[in-house]
Amino acid sequence: MPTKRTPKQVSRVPHDPVPRRPLAGTIAVVAGATRGAGRGIARALGEAGATVYCTGRSVRGGPSAYNRPETIDETTTLINDAGGTAIAIRVDHTVESEVKALFKRIDRKHKRLDILVDSVAGEDPMMGQWGNFWQADLKNADAIFRQALTSHIITAKHAAPIMIRKRRGLIVEVTENDLLAAGGNPMSQSVKAALKVLALNWAAELKPHGVAILAITPGFLRSESMLQGLGVTEANCGTAGRKIPNFRVVYGNGKMDRRPLHRPRSLFNESPLTLQK
Repeated sequence: MPTKRTPKQVSRVPHDPVPRRPLAGTIAVVAGATRGAGRGIARALGEAGATVYCTGRSVRGGPSAYNRPETIDETTTLINDAGGTAIAIRVDHTVESEVKALFKRIDRKHKRLDILVDSVAGEDPMMGQWGNFWQADLKNADAIFRQALTSHIITAKHAAPIMIRKRRGLIVEVTENDLLAAGGNPMSQSVKAALKVLALNWAAELKPHGVAILAITPGFLRSESMLQGLGVTEANCGTAGRKIPNFRVVYGNGKMDRRPLHRPRSLFNESPLTLQK
């Protein structure tokens, strides 16, 4: 006579894909933490336990030339309310004296800098024109290069010596797509390609000093300006997935990723900095 089989008991342990505060004690600067990828990375770093300095030009009562409502104060509030530690400091990264003062302040207080993420001017509206290079309007070319490229050089210049002194650290340049080619216009093409090439060149210079650098691309980003441009919000962004091919590719046939907009949770789990610890 067959014996009665009892159901196998399975222990169910909640799955948490992120180690608990793996970056506790880490000091990070996110330049351009006001919105978009910069805000998302700042929140991820705060969630992972880092102390995050959020810099940019947009503060409460003093928006940048983008004329958008987001501020670095709002970013730090999101991080602090979630249990992290974040400090907002207004810095125009095209002004070298302001950048120098920022890193001098951090070095004086913490004697270290572990992570620099530079997402300045990723969505600068001056780069918004689209067309062949012989049709380009060049009136803002110098301002574009100062805001979106020179600012990155200034920022890395003053961050690197702190990392070199400790023989550890990670610099992340946020750019666009994973190709050397870029679209839009000759200014945006030059900026996006240059950020990748600078990371490549600087990697060779920094390697003997124990400092890592990489360029990353967020892909088709569900940012504030993207949602606004498509006339949707986080609550109903799935409707855009039915109309825009890129949304379908990234989020799967209109079924949108429902995690909060700015929480790319796994970005730094296996970063060179984590592996150096």
